[in-house]
Amino acid sequence: ISVSLTFSSSCLRPVQRLKAALHFTVGRLCEDIGGDGGKRFNKEVLAAIAETTYRQCDIFAKDLEAFARYSV
Repeated sequence: ISVSLTFSSSCLRPVQRLKAALHFTVGRLCEDIGGDGGKRFNKEVLAAIAETTYRQCDIFAKDLEAFARYSV
């Protein structure tokens, strides 16, 4: 799996850069995992895993912020 970005990372918002980095990392992990068994993941699966991971991290961050406010 190769991911090439045709735009400058400086023109992206931080959230977009984070999502792009997460998508790239998910692709690399799936490539490593799939390579062991000779399997390949299609782009839609990679995008779904990356988006699910991003949303779950967002939930964790909000929970952590709420916990930090409550504990003070």
